[in-house]
Amino acid sequence: MFWRMTAQRLLVEKKDKSVIPQLVKMAHDQSVDEIGINAPVIHALWTLHGLGAFGVKPDATAIAAATKALSHPSAGVRRAAIQVLPKTAVTFQGLSKAAAFTDKDYRVRLAAILATTDMPKSAAIGKALVDMAGKEENFSDMWLRYALTIASKINETFFRAEFRKRGLNDNPSLLEASLAQRLAFGSRLEAIQLRRTFGRGPQMELYPGVGNNEWAISGDIQFTPRGPGGAPSAANQPPAPPAYSGLVVAQGDSKDGYGIYFQDNKMYFTVNQAGKAYEVVTTQPLPAKFTFKAGLQKTGIMKLIINDKEIGNIKTPG
Repeated sequence: MFWRMTAQRLLVEKKDKSVIPQLVKMAHDQSVDEIGINAPVIHALWTLHGLGAFGVKPDATAIAAATKALSHPSAGVRRAAIQVLPKTAVTFQGLSKAAAFTDKDYRVRLAAILATTDMPKSAAIGKALVDMAGKEENFSDMWLRYALTIASKINETFFRAEFRKRGLNDNPSLLEASLAQRLAFGSRLEAIQLRRTFGRGPQMELYPGVGNNEWAISGDIQFTPRGPGGAPSAANQPPAPPAYSGLVVAQGDSKDGYGIYFQDNKMYFTVNQAGKAYEVVTTQPLPAKFTFKAGLQKTGIMKLIINDKEIGNIKTPG
């Protein structure tokens, strides 16, 4: 690895383009080693990239080798090929033909999604992103989820057009929207990432604009048993039953505002309007790990959902 990296650096620094034919020949190698990779091909592709073979005046033989590498048996080679190829409509066609957006390796899928963010916006990209958004497996991976969010935002016009073309509702209630539908909201949806403070005292406060807007809060909760002094319980100890307490999030005051918190091992979702409190509370024991959604719909109905199951709802003035 050291010698390959050194050779790659020296060739790029010297701008020695006489080695391009040899590098292209190396990049055509379709073999893999005992652990399923082909490091020489990866280094060859990145050396070609460093020598400008994929730049303003691309080398046709290098483009052909990298395009072929999109279907290489090694996921590392496929990923490198996506990263070095110019971000053009032709490259997108190559990614689609090689099924990069459904690759069995999620790192390859991630590279393919990110590549579209530098390509000219198109209906074809919008279709590919909607296809990916329709598969739950792509949202189970945090980085794929983030990448899809970014790419769909950049290609918002074509993403939403494809969404509507398929007869899908691109304007559902926030609480009832799937992740794919949330992506279709595009610039109409303001999303704010809540941050954990870890007891560090006052942090920069966030003030999402909830007034006269439909809004929803979602998150993942996991209970971690603590021993003496707040240290995690020993691994050989039987798991303690969840004992939830404390604030999750709050905004406003007792007159107008909302809050989500735990008390007596129950999750409370409270909305205050004109000094009157409206409340939805869990009644069943909470698991050690769960997801939740809470929000106020434009109809004035507030809901609390745990693990995709509605716990309760109540009508507020609006």
